[in-house]
Amino acid sequence: MLTHRQGLLLVLGAILAPGCIPDAVDVTGKRCGPEQSCGPGLQCVEGRCTSDDVQPPPTNLVRNPGFENGVEGWETTGELSTEAPGFAGALAARLVPTGNGEPVTLTPRSPPLLDAEDSYYCASAWVRGGAGHTAVLEILEGTEVSSSEELPLDGTWRQVKVSTLLFENEVGTLRLVIPAEVDTPVWVDEVALWRSDSVLCENGP
Repeated sequence: MLTHRQGLLLVLGAILAPGCIPDAVDVTGKRCGPEQSCGPGLQCVEGRCTSDDVQPPPTNLVRNPGFENGVEGWETTGELSTEAPGFAGALAARLVPTGNGEPVTLTPRSPPLLDAEDSYYCASAWVRGGAGHTAVLEILEGTEVSSSEELPLDGTWRQVKVSTLLFENEVGTLRLVIPAEVDTPVWVDEVALWRSDSVLCENGP
């Protein structure tokens, strides 16, 4: 018959035996929400479990950035529609010059940034157009161009990025410009404007 000490040692041995202690489960990337917590050391960011040292992506200030709601919230000096497929989603904007010899612009109907902080701001867009042409992405401070970047087009989807420094209370927006010599459609998708910690725009939405 086992003594109390022998019984206790037997139980402890069974508990500590290899394979009896479950390994920690890595839940990074798992879905989370009000009823599904991530546990210690993790946070729920946009419905996924993420470690504390990973910063959530910045907020995209542009509404309807992927044109999934059609052309709602956008205005142009050309002809604007949507077409499938998009670069990332189901749709992309299809921008057609009017043929009047003027550059074609695409811009949010309302400025995405109404009350800037003293910080860098970045803009980006994915653009596809005929080889030999260009597109220009601008960040505007009010109605004045604060910074711009030209993108050579080659028939494939290409991303253009631009950054600038804005100050407190300034109003900011972005504008895509297609030069007058472009006489074929240009497709645009995944447009973004965000506050950044760096002029290099390394942390996009």
